Amino acid sequence: MIGGSWFVVGEEGGVMESREIVRRAIEFERPERLPFWQHWNHKMPGFPDDVHNIWEMDRAEAGWFFDRPGVDDWGCGWSTTELRNIGQVTAHPLADWSNLEGYRPPNPRNPFYYERLGPLIGAAGGRYVVLTAHNLLFSRLHKLRGFADFGFHSQALKFLYYLAFTMLFWLAYTVYTIPYYAVVAEITPDYDERTDIRGLSALINAAGIFAGNALPAVLPAVILGLGLSAKTGWLGTVVFMSLLSILFAVIAVFSLRHVTLQKAEAEAGGQRSVREIFGSFLEVLKIKPFKWFVLFVFAFLISSSMLQTNFVYLIKLVFQLKTETEAKDKMVVIIVVLVGVIALLTPVVTKIAEIKDRRFAAILFFSISLAGLAAGRFMRLGAQAAVTYVAFFMAVGAACFWTVFYSMAYDLVEVDEFISGRRREGVITALPQFFQKFGSAVGMLLVSLVLNISGYQADEVPPEFIINASTIIPAAFLGVSIFGAFMFPVTKERFHLLQEVLAKKNAGESFDTAGLEKLI
Repeated sequence: MIGGSWFVVGEEGGVMESREIVRRAIEFERPERLPFWQHWNHKMPGFPDDVHNIWEMDRAEAGWFFDRPGVDDWGCGWSTTELRNIGQVTAHPLADWSNLEGYRPPNPRNPFYYERLGPLIGAAGGRYVVLTAHNLLFSRLHKLRGFADFGFHSQALKFLYYLAFTMLFWLAYTVYTIPYYAVVAEITPDYDERTDIRGLSALINAAGIFAGNALPAVLPAVILGLGLSAKTGWLGTVVFMSLLSILFAVIAVFSLRHVTLQKAEAEAGGQRSVREIFGSFLEVLKIKPFKWFVLFVFAFLISSSMLQTNFVYLIKLVFQLKTETEAKDKMVVIIVVLVGVIALLTPVVTKIAEIKDRRFAAILFFSISLAGLAAGRFMRLGAQAAVTYVAFFMAVGAACFWTVFYSMAYDLVEVDEFISGRRREGVITALPQFFQKFGSAVGMLLVSLVLNISGYQADEVPPEFIINASTIIPAAFLGVSIFGAFMFPVTKERFHLLQEVLAKKNAGESFDTAGLEKLI
């Protein structure tokens, strides 16, 4: 914006006053009245008009102006209708990205854009002068490119877009799930009751997984059958599932209102710094049993992630399909088998974990999963049988893992409390989730690396790789996970002993740590 000459004192309502009124309003210096800016085609006679607005910066050397449609100096082609307006851009010079390399914008130092400004500024009188340029960077961007497929022909932009929203989703998920999982260790210190709660939670999770996969396939078709559009069908599905998620979150929160939590008193000192929080993570990592627990979690998630990533390739191979879309249509079989086996085995895993302990249950069911996957490498099965077979033995391991995983982490709360004197349920629950996600990422990365090593070409995955990545390779990582579970020293017997010793320590009584050497 460009200001003008001096203010003449005492000339109320005169044109020389307008510029000063606008300036004082901009700089918060209490003008005598509000300034007014009347649009060029809506001027009201006898009403103040304090701004002299100049549009000549928009006039194109090529001939385009608001009342003259055509091609402007940026190469954008404008069209109008019978209605009196500036029209819109209908020809976009960068609609095809291949034109970008040879594209040249107008020269901003071209005298054409400035040579008419002097007389127009001189005609302002005492009003405040504004040079208006309507086509600024963002609006010029969509005029050059167009709105359709805005930038998403670029795979890099697509990747960044989905990466950002994936990170946002998992951030929200983590913020919710860490307190959700950690609270069980605060609800009860009882070993078997923790197993029961997590077993029931695993069943509910299995139902949620099934609903999350089934509803997007069913609801849009139901809404479409009501005579509504496909867009409405998908939008309705998103809204319904979002409301359902919020409903269950509210139920989870309200269900804890009258529960007495086994929680230590808050530490003095108020809110902790980021450095102190990361310090807590490092302290927990140093707990003796934790390294074996991390190995158990990390290796299983690599195995599980490899199996999930490879399922589309496996289905394409055994059914001799041409495209991944056809393969994805058959993924419903995998989902049904997974959810069904998890639902059936979860109560069995829970019962065995109560009779013996969670470590024993993990070793037992992981060994069954390992043996089944490894044997599958040498079997000759039909297409449907092969897919069902792999899904079944994957589900055996998954049913056990999601039943005992968090409750095994809860046992470390008491180990940490004995060592540090603090209960850190949130930290101890959050760390395994990090290694869980890290293991999943490594599993997907390994599939990619092995594909490259085996000479992968687009739509041409080596059959040997597909078979191995669905059998012996994930079985090998299951073996590593079993080793981690075997070395995990928190058995049911040791946990009960630890609770007795911890109670004595907290009560200020003498205690003996014999038998707890592997824990503390």
